[in-house]
Amino acid sequence: MTRSGSIAYYLAAVVCGSFFFTLAHFLIGTDRSGDPDWARAILFSFFLGTIFMCIPEILAAFVLRRLAGPLHWTKAWHWAIGGAGVFLLVLIVLGFLGTEFDRVAAGSRIAPLGPFFFGQATMRSGIWQTLSAGALTALVLFSVQRAFGRQETAQQKSV
Repeated sequence: MTRSGSIAYYLAAVVCGSFFFTLAHFLIGTDRSGDPDWARAILFSFFLGTIFMCIPEILAAFVLRRLAGPLHWTKAWHWAIGGAGVFLLVLIVLGFLGTEFDRVAAGSRIAPLGPFFFGQATMRSGIWQTLSAGALTALVLFSVQRAFGRQETAQQKSV
């Protein structure tokens, strides 16, 4: 699993994705003018975003990696545009599924698990926040994929 850089790829998806989603939320979606503790709010949101966006970010990174090969995405801008679309699509689908899960599981024992499986997708993030964070995350994932792809190619040539 580590030979193709999967651990680094998905860890980068979670950490960088959470950071970029948090940053986009604070830059685009909130009014910070009256908040003297905005740095603490960003760190707290990043912490919660890392917990609640873990599964959606891993799913989006998986879909992005599977699309990049057959579509021959070899340039960074391919990944950025594709990543923006994939992350938006994943959040839209998980938002619908999460809303349906909340409706069906209301009042049951499994109802509190919804935010863990569907993440912040049910919180209705803005389109611009998702597109910008998805594109930036995809650029980081492109770098990770390219770095481990070179290492794997060099190992195959030496054998």
